[in-house]
Amino acid sequence: MTLDRLVPEESPARAAVFVAACVERAINIVSWAAALDGRPDDVAVYVEALELLWHHDVDDAQACRVKMAQLEEMHEMTVADELTGPPAYGLESVLVLHSGLGVVVEPTLANLRDCSMAARNGALHLEGLIPSQHLLSAEERSQDEDIEALLRGASGDELRDRARQVGRSRLNLVRSQF
Repeated sequence: MTLDRLVPEESPARAAVFVAACVERAINIVSWAAALDGRPDDVAVYVEALELLWHHDVDDAQACRVKMAQLEEMHEMTVADELTGPPAYGLESVLVLHSGLGVVVEPTLANLRDCSMAARNGALHLEGLIPSQHLLSAEERSQDEDIEALLRGASGDELRDRARQVGRSRLNLVRSQF
């Protein structure tokens, strides 16, 4: 993993795109779980938070703080260890989202590592459900590819398109298990 090459303190926008891609790969699972539970307002909160990351602006730090506090009150975060089924896998998505917003609030290498680790932990948790898919190594590979693409000057749209495809694929895998 070459996270230190992103230097979030020098390029907070690039760091925000990286974490947005991590969240994009994970977000579908929590959105699906919340929809299954009949919580459309929660789905809207998750989508708004993701959009905040993709459309990052220097002035968004306060908006990100507010959204982080809102996430901390969401079902997945308040129930946490008691979750079972799809919501248990959704919790991992919320943790990636929360830590991604933390990178916008304070763009440090430590926060970037936290988000990266949350995304890898989420993939590892999913791998426990679907061992044949090697989701942890796929997430690590995606993160490395995102870093290389950002360093080459790739646009956020490119990373988002790729992350959306992975996110849809993961959701389909998880849905097939329930």
